[in-house]
Amino acid sequence: MMTPRQKDLLDFIKQYQSENGVTPTYDEMKEGIDLHSKSGIHRLVSGLEERGYITRLADRARAITVHDKPILSERRAADLLADICSLQGVWRMIPQAKRKAIETELGGLL
Repeated sequence: MMTPRQKDLLDFIKQYQSENGVTPTYDEMKEGIDLHSKSGIHRLVSGLEERGYITRLADRARAITVHDKPILSERRAADLLADICSLQGVWRMIPQAKRKAIETELGGLL
C-alpha cells in the first residue's frame, strides 16, 4: 500500500521516464509533484523502494527502475518471516480450547 503522495511521485516518475527515456532528478521530482524540499522527495522515494514499487542503484544518478508490480526485497521478506514466526509463538500461547473456538469461528482459515 502506498500513500497518495507516493502514488503521485510514482506516476510522475513513470510519465517522465516514458517521455524522456531517463529517470527525473530529485529537483525535477520536487517540481513535478509540487513538493518544497528534496528531503521530502528522498523520503517518498525511500518509501516506494521499501514497498517494492521501485529499485534504486546506489550512488548512481537517475538510476531508478519502476516495477509493474511491487517486488518483495530480501529485507522485507525477512521482516515478514520474522513477523510470522512471532505470531506463531503467540498463537501457541493461547489455550487449546480458545484456539479451537477461534478456528471454528474463522471457518478453518487457519
